[in-house]
Amino acid sequence: MLKAALDAPQQGRKEALATFPFQLLSQIEYAPEKDRWVIAGLLPAEGLAVVYGKPKSKKSFIVLDIGVAVATGHPWGGMKTTKAPVVIVAGEGAAGMRKRIAAYRRHKHVPDDTPLVLISARPNLGSKKNDLEKLIATVERAFPDGRPGLIIIDTLSRMLHGEDENGEGMANFTEAAEAISEYFGCLTIAVHHQPHNGDRMRGHSSLPGAMVVGLQVKSENKLESSLLLEAAKDVEDSRSITVRFVIVEMGFDPALERQATTLLVDAVEFSDENPKPKTMALWERALQVFRNLLVDEPITSPKGRYFPSAPLVSVTRFREELVTCHVIDDDNEKSRRVQWHRIKKTLQDKGHIRMRGGYLWAAVSKRPKRNGT
Repeated sequence: MLKAALDAPQQGRKEALATFPFQLLSQIEYAPEKDRWVIAGLLPAEGLAVVYGKPKSKKSFIVLDIGVAVATGHPWGGMKTTKAPVVIVAGEGAAGMRKRIAAYRRHKHVPDDTPLVLISARPNLGSKKNDLEKLIATVERAFPDGRPGLIIIDTLSRMLHGEDENGEGMANFTEAAEAISEYFGCLTIAVHHQPHNGDRMRGHSSLPGAMVVGLQVKSENKLESSLLLEAAKDVEDSRSITVRFVIVEMGFDPALERQATTLLVDAVEFSDENPKPKTMALWERALQVFRNLLVDEPITSPKGRYFPSAPLVSVTRFREELVTCHVIDDDNEKSRRVQWHRIKKTLQDKGHIRMRGGYLWAAVSKRPKRNGT
């Protein structure tokens, strides 16, 4: 088909080949009042957002509270919401999610006709042959007269169905999540885990690359968590949010011989001052790139040669990623070589890396933690 179109006369090619939509520069305008939000200034109306944290950080409680606020049209933390139908896909802890939603009905008097739907299932979104179409059909059946404004996926890892979250499985998930957002014109929030001994979300770098907002949740105590808006496109990042909870009773449990309880969000407070991000030296940024490659793209030791029993990174791949991440950011090849040798020497002098035979490894032979670039 392509050959036939290219062989056609110049005048007939417009009809022979389909084209993508485009705009001339003179047609491109911007009006702030036309920006669409789920939560004004925090969560945009479309794209993939990720809320992540360690176990027991209460991330699912917070995301549910956001969902209820959007479904009812009530402000969240004093910020305006755009009222819209909400879908929660509970692939993990569905029974607990049902109890929390019932608590909102009972203790916060959420009306029965609130457009919020719970899907207690674990659709496969981690494979090429996935359940995307079935999930979309389920949402359309739940809201035949309208489209959701927010879809919550809790948790991301449960939707991978055993696929590799450090590789193709995560890439497939992000593609499916973005497809959901594009189809419904809504925001998709994925609830994700953070390793016990790490500071970053788990999985391949395709996830942070795809998300429009990243919210990290940290537990301060049993009734308080903090959120850091640390990765955002077209949103003011590095904002700090405090979320306080209250324990509510849900009735007597005869099996446990005590009151069944759950948590509800009681207050959301935004800090007045945004923490200033630390200005990092060039070698510190390069070190983060190196450590991320050790996690995302580790190479095993070549056979027959002396290397430590630790993940390796090729020198060529490291240099490519430094350019991609704008650590080395110059079009002049000579200047790039100078920057590369300076970075390499600094990392070696400070005892962070070792190098031999075109490979690099961490000076301390421990599997590194995932860092943000």
